Amino acid sequence: MKKETDISNDEELLERIKGGDLRAFDDLFRKYYVDIVMFNWQFVSNKEDAEDIAQSVFLHLWEQREDTGIQSGVRSYLIKSAQNACLNFIRHKKIISQYNSEYLTLLPYKFGEKADGILLYSELVDLINRGEDSLSEKEREVWNLSRHAGMKYSEIAIELGLSVRAVEKRMANAKRHLRLYLNYHWPWILITPIITLTQTYGLL
Repeated sequence: MKKETDISNDEELLERIKGGDLRAFDDLFRKYYVDIVMFNWQFVSNKEDAEDIAQSVFLHLWEQREDTGIQSGVRSYLIKSAQNACLNFIRHKKIISQYNSEYLTLLPYKFGEKADGILLYSELVDLINRGEDSLSEKEREVWNLSRHAGMKYSEIAIELGLSVRAVEKRMANAKRHLRLYLNYHWPWILITPIITLTQTYGLL
């Protein structure tokens, strides 16, 4: 869920952008660019296209800055704009056949009407980080050595003076805890880079 401070900061940036403040536009771009690229990537399945579409979304915001018509907040506006741009891209490239008509019909409802329920990439990373912080000290120690230091279980066992079986047990407990933690915080998520990130973290 978006924090009050983030919302107010976005509104402040938008007001400055409307006045032609390039620094404010750059701040907004840096804040959301990666999130919008990751969002686009789920539609177009190509990093370069996802980046191009994200850039076009921000360019459109700048060009229409004096009359953006933003009613639901900057975050929701960017998500909806990105969704529409991705669908236009798909149609333009004549690859609609890869998506059944029912799926395309549902997209505006699933994403456009409920943009506030979408967890963006940066928010998901933050959620995972908070989940890691909630691990017990022993679980977090093994988790960090495995996922962040890139050590094998056998190396962790030597490092901590444990058996490999003990390391495996702590990792299993850590994964179980994180799954429960993330599931608890995901009731409103509609589309996210969840699969990629959770596979990266070894949660699936």
